[in-house]
Amino acid sequence: MQISSLTLLYQRYRIDLKRETSIRKNFSARESRFSYERTA
Repeated sequence: MQISSLTLLYQRYRIDLKRETSIRKNFSARESRFSYERTA
């Protein structure tokens, strides 16, 4: 039981990590686009 709960925690952590990286990627892209439009 302990091992299964550990794997569940690990999978959830990996999913959260993926979501966090994707959000950060989209945010950085939006930021660069905004600064580009501001300078142009």
